[in-house]
Amino acid sequence: MDNYFGTKFVVFFLIAIAGIITCLNILSLSVNGAVIFLSICATCLIVFFYIYQKIEVGASTFIVLLIITSLLIKILFVIAMKTQPISDFELLYNTAREVASGNVFTLHTNEYFYDWAYQTGFVTWMSFFIKFFSAGITFFKITNCIFSTGLTVLVYLIAKKFASEISAQFVAVLYMFFPAAYFSLPVLTNQFMSAFLLILSVFIYIKQIQSEDGAFYADFRIMGVALAGAVASIGNIIRPIGVVAVAAVVVLACISFIPIVINNIKKGYTPLSHTKYVIVKLVVFLTAYFIVSFSASEIVKVSNLNPNGLSNNFPEWKFVLGLNETSHGMYNEKDVSTLFTISNIEKRRLLADKMIRDRLSVPLLTFLRNIYSKNMIMWGGFDDTNTAFGYLQGATLNIYIFKVNFDDLNDFMKRTALGYYACIFALVCIGAIAMLRLKNIHRLYIVLVCMAILYFGVHIFIEIQPRYRDFMVDTIFPLAAITFDFVRKNLIKLQ
Repeated sequence: MDNYFGTKFVVFFLIAIAGIITCLNILSLSVNGAVIFLSICATCLIVFFYIYQKIEVGASTFIVLLIITSLLIKILFVIAMKTQPISDFELLYNTAREVASGNVFTLHTNEYFYDWAYQTGFVTWMSFFIKFFSAGITFFKITNCIFSTGLTVLVYLIAKKFASEISAQFVAVLYMFFPAAYFSLPVLTNQFMSAFLLILSVFIYIKQIQSEDGAFYADFRIMGVALAGAVASIGNIIRPIGVVAVAAVVVLACISFIPIVINNIKKGYTPLSHTKYVIVKLVVFLTAYFIVSFSASEIVKVSNLNPNGLSNNFPEWKFVLGLNETSHGMYNEKDVSTLFTISNIEKRRLLADKMIRDRLSVPLLTFLRNIYSKNMIMWGGFDDTNTAFGYLQGATLNIYIFKVNFDDLNDFMKRTALGYYACIFALVCIGAIAMLRLKNIHRLYIVLVCMAILYFGVHIFIEIQPRYRDFMVDTIFPLAAITFDFVRKNLIKLQ
């Protein structure tokens, strides 16, 4: 994709965001006296890459080894963990068990499934396997491992599109060992499946619009584009963040128009010549996305699973929480008691709208202070491991011949994860600066950048939790491969 001002603008935006997140992580580590973890992680990455780039592994061999190793490590890990579902995860799992037995009482009567009817999608997914395969908690933990491994493979395949084979392999290995992912693997979460499907959808979409040499395909490729839209829709049904992928594809299409129009003018064609392929592919993608979404929602209604389909009947809630300066944009009991004690749904929504307007009308400095606090928690805070490892708090673990206090181990893991996280974003920032020097930037790189920017931006206004940053990590990880190519070239020069 021609490196004109549109692509430069989004890459500059990525540099700013990656730089901010890196600084927030370093600040958080400094405040907590843990900068040593950043130094250790950075040193290990450099040494590991120096060793790895001397090892030659064929693409076919690597991908087989990657899948086997990732599955083995992750499945052994989740089997060893005795994590039980709590909070929303417990409600979703228990409801899935009820649905599997033919009882839809909870879906019909629990206010949770009225306000956030879209959760019926994930419940239905689990109930299918419970009904037909007698699946239990361990089964769904293993599906997490499978989709996490799928993401690892996607990181490799995506990175190969704009980086060398060795760098793509390296970032895939780094992603496989990313500590924070293991904090969610034993939890009955929808994040791995949804992220896999959404990132797969943009991967498929770009393969249908751009050839290996970077040229834009001058044909329609309808089926592939429609498949991409359908896959994105399924990912959104599992976890409602599909708007990020859809919006990124729309932004990419808008950016793609300009170089085509400029090229047409240079060659003496009418400005809109050849743009029909961009328009038609975008329309097909969006049509497939909305048809699958609408059809799935109607099926849920007609089948009597949930009379509300897959709708979101209280979208204001996320904004009420996200704009709360006192709780720094996080879930809090005060907002819960204020709104959910009102039985009349319309009155509740009216009050929520008023709360949002009031919180948006605060002085600019107050609003900016809240944004800073939210970003510090969301992007610079330690991961919350209670959902996965809460049952181990205060325990003493017997690891071979050693006795380890879990609380000390947990603290070490969280600090290491944050150091690892800071390093990755620093690498992405450096890689983005290097990318600006290239004449052409692959569309897959641009669409991932757009997804990262949009995901970062939306969390300025909505509820945050450190575990929500998982999708950002999944999106930006392949982008780090550019930096390793840069390092590798300089290592070759020094030899």
